Amino acid sequence: MATPGGSPAISRPAPVFGLGLGTAQAARQRSETAKGEAITKSTPMPLASLSKSFTAVGVLRLVDEGKIDLDAPVRSYLPEFTLADARATKITVRQLLQQTSGMSDRSFPELALDAPTSLKDAVGMLRSYPLAGDPGAKMTYHNPNFAVAARLVEVVAGVPFADYMAQRVFGPLGMKSTATVNTTSELPGQAAGYIRAYGQLLERSQPKWFINGGAGVVSTADDLGRWLAAQNGGGRVLTDKLLKTTHTPSGVAESTYAMGWTAGKTLGGAPQLRHTGWPPTRVAVTRGKVTLRDRCSGRW
Repeated sequence: MATPGGSPAISRPAPVFGLGLGTAQAARQRSETAKGEAITKSTPMPLASLSKSFTAVGVLRLVDEGKIDLDAPVRSYLPEFTLADARATKITVRQLLQQTSGMSDRSFPELALDAPTSLKDAVGMLRSYPLAGDPGAKMTYHNPNFAVAARLVEVVAGVPFADYMAQRVFGPLGMKSTATVNTTSELPGQAAGYIRAYGQLLERSQPKWFINGGAGVVSTADDLGRWLAAQNGGGRVLTDKLLKTTHTPSGVAESTYAMGWTAGKTLGGAPQLRHTGWPPTRVAVTRGKVTLRDRCSGRW
């Protein structure tokens, strides 16, 4: 097995630079043995749940244009958003982004179901399921919150979500190597990675999951550095007020979750933003320990 590696990005908030370490494992097109390729600052990697902060900015750009009100019911913009629960009519756009909608893996076990292939179908699957709690009462981490948010962007903007993000978020920040995809089967390298089992590292491809909105962004160390700089006001894709909104926790039941970020403080007391991504496989392993290639921390 070739030595895996990783690609960190550094931002203070500028300049931005990335670094490639080790080799990437990319599956051959014919599903043959994986081959080792050098990781560089331009190697595309899935960001998993780091994607949520991107979707939040996509929504907030429409808020800035007066096309969406964060405290309006989602259904006022997206009538197709229906659950088998009357309380769902009260879910607001803000509650989706802050994960306080009342939806939950307990009431909608998305990963145990057949994966849809579009945002419209992902939202449509919800209609047969109830909420797990009252909207606005509790923060519960649930990927479909962000699939609904991405579909909301798609409908309000009138263009596919991937195109909107390329034109209104990635492009203005100079993130030329970043995109968002619908399913894990569209990830670079056919999603080849590793799992640890019985004390060994085993090559394994990811199962087919729907990931757009909540976990579908693919990026590079260079581009991710630009994204971190944007959290400090670089790039100007949002006003300072709206950028702060994405960084501010809901406070619901003392939640520290904001909009695709968890807010906290460093050991030295400085404000800190952080978020992790946990796909079923890892693409970087060092000294016998799994190293997450999609862990990210930003400060403002």
